[in-house]
Amino acid sequence: DQVVLMEEKIKAGESDIGKYIDGNETVHIGFAPIESKGWTLVVSIDEAEVLRGLNSLQQTLLITVAIAIVVGIVFSLTFSRNLTKPIAEITDCAHKISQLDFSIDIEEKLLKRKDEVGKMGNSLQFIINNMRNFAREILESSHQVAASSEELAAISEQSTAAATNIAEASNEVADASHTQLNEILNVTSSIKEISNHIGHVTKQTANAQN
Repeated sequence: DQVVLMEEKIKAGESDIGKYIDGNETVHIGFAPIESKGWTLVVSIDEAEVLRGLNSLQQTLLITVAIAIVVGIVFSLTFSRNLTKPIAEITDCAHKISQLDFSIDIEEKLLKRKDEVGKMGNSLQFIINNMRNFAREILESSHQVAASSEELAAISEQSTAAATNIAEASNEVADASHTQLNEILNVTSSIKEISNHIGHVTKQTANAQN
C-alpha cells in the first residue's frame, strides 16, 4: 500500500514523493525531513486542483489557437485576393499584347507597386510604349514612301510624254528627210536628162558642121 510505504519513509526520515487514492480523488504528496527541528515537512495536493489550472490553460490555448486559425484564414484570403487580382489583370494585359493590341495601358496602381507584380506591369508598359513608337515610325515612313511613289509616278508620266514627243518628232524628221531625198533624186534625174539632151544637141551640131 502506497500510504503505508510513505509513512514508513517519513518515520525513517527519508525524502520522497508519491500519490495515493482517497475515494474518487487522487492526492499527490511530497515529504522531506527538517533535521534541525527533527520534523518532517509533508505537502499534499489534490490532483484535480492541480489540473484545474491546466484545464483552464488548455481551454485558453484552444481558444487562442482557434482565433489564430480564423485570423490566419482571413489574412490568407485577403492577401491571396490582393495578389491574385493584380496577377489576373497583368495576365489579361499580356494576352492582349500577344494579340497585337497596344491600345491598352497598365493601371497606375499596378505600376506603383514595389513588388514583382509592379515590375511585370512596368515591363509590359515599356513594351507597349516601344511598340506604339515603332508603329508610329512605320506609319510616317509609309507616308513618305507613298509621297515618293507619287513623285516617281509623275516623273515617269513626264518621261513617257517626252519620249512620245521625241518619237513623233523623229518620225516627222524621217518623213521630211524622205521627201527631200525624193526631191533630190528628181532633180538629179532632171539634170541627167538635160545633160543627155545637151550632149545630143552638141553631137548633132558637130555632125552638121562636118
